[in-house]
Amino acid sequence: MTTITFTRTGFKADGHAGFGESGSDIVCAGISAILQAGILGIKKITPDIKVEKRDGSLILTLPSNLDLKLLDKCGIVLDTMYLGIIDLSKQYPKHISLKGELR
Repeated sequence: MTTITFTRTGFKADGHAGFGESGSDIVCAGISAILQAGILGIKKITPDIKVEKRDGSLILTLPSNLDLKLLDKCGIVLDTMYLGIIDLSKQYPKHISLKGELR
C-alpha cells in the first residue's frame, strides 16, 4: 500500500501500491503521474523546492521562506494533486492510504 500525506508545505508518498508487479503496477503509475506532474507545476512557480526521491518514497517540501502569493499558487497545485489522489484512491482503496486534507 502507498501512503500519501499532504500538508500545506508539501507531501510525502511512501510504499508500493502492490496492485501489480513492479514496473507494470497501474496504481503506482497513476500515483507517480499525478505527483510528478504536480512537482513540475510547482517548479514553474518556484524552483526552490526540495524533492527527495528514493525507492518507494517521494517527498516534496516547499521553502519555509516562500512569500504568501507563491505559497497560495503552490497550494492550488497541491490541492489539485490531492484531488487526483482522492479520485484514484476511491478506485483502489486497498492500495492507497491518503492523509491530510485540502488547504
